[in-house]
Amino acid sequence: MTGGQETKLTKNEAAALATVAQMGVEVFTVRQLQSALGLSYQKTRRLLNGYSSRGTPYSGLLEKCPAISLYDATVTEDGGCGGTVRRREQYFTFDIEVYRA
Repeated sequence: MTGGQETKLTKNEAAALATVAQMGVEVFTVRQLQSALGLSYQKTRRLLNGYSSRGTPYSGLLEKCPAISLYDATVTEDGGCGGTVRRREQYFTFDIEVYRA
């Protein structure tokens, strides 16, 4: 990341990026990052997606860091008793080369 980009990151955002780089994964979920950071699910989700407070939008890592991108997927699981359960899952991709550049 370039210097200008790095200065816009909060302490938690910088820690999250360093953690993802150390995890050595190309794809991760909010829960995986939450577990690695030791933060709440909500806080971790806000770090990645950003949030709005009193009408003021706050950007997350998706907007600030080109090394992280997002795709939505529908996951189908066996729900037991012969039924299936579908749920939406957000997967984040991490490009270590873009991060290091």
